[in-house]
Amino acid sequence: MTAPTTIQKQSHPALDLLDQAEREFEAGDNCQASAKLWGAATHAVVAVATERGWRCENDRDIKTAVLRLADENNDMLLQSGFITAQKFHINMYYDLMHDFELELDPPIVHDFVHRTLALLKNAQPTQPRALDCNPKFPLDAR
Repeated sequence: MTAPTTIQKQSHPALDLLDQAEREFEAGDNCQASAKLWGAATHAVVAVATERGWRCENDRDIKTAVLRLADENNDMLLQSGFITAQKFHINMYYDLMHDFELELDPPIVHDFVHRTLALLKNAQPTQPRALDCNPKFPLDAR
């Protein structure tokens, strides 16, 4: 068995972190779940950026990589998915997200991670969690 490459080490933790986030949400620990979602998003970006030889040493580099990927692939869902992941980065410190955001936004981060990992060379297809079209919280609630 060969040692995993940096890219493999980065992409697999992203999927593991998505699973861990689900368990944290189920346990009611929104801050830990948020940290796991943010970690999954950044691991996915770092995996692709590393493969392409891009600098990826800080949050600015990661954001720049996302913008480059969105532009290269003409996929603005990458940019919006990362912005959603950034909300969880803030939430892991301050726990300010509303219940409806905690319900509706994780699938967007899941989709972002899967879209990003799909950009790896020789990527194995992965299946993001389906978006719930019938959320508990009505979208027009005020």
